[in-house]
Amino acid sequence: MPAPNKQLTTAYQVLATGAANGSAVVLISFTNTTGGAITIDVNVVPNAGSPLTDNVLIQSLSIPAGDTYSYSEKLLLAVGETVQAKASAITSITTITSYLDL
Repeated sequence: MPAPNKQLTTAYQVLATGAANGSAVVLISFTNTTGGAITIDVNVVPNAGSPLTDNVLIQSLSIPAGDTYSYSEKLLLAVGETVQAKASAITSITTITSYLDL
């Protein structure tokens, strides 16, 4: 099921959360809706944890103006684990996350 579109901010936002039996994230797209390059950071955060250097999935990826980056590697989230992301500028990156609860 796709999650609602989100506009990233400069603070980490939750894109998906592992359900009671876990979840499988199958696709996350990041679309730059501005006229300049924007960087994103994405972390897979343990239950009750925080985004840290030891749970980075994507670090400082630059997305050119008007372009979309799609992350299509499958991610299995345990209960309470989250995928969190932030951008270098507010309201510049629109995300769509597609996942299945197991």
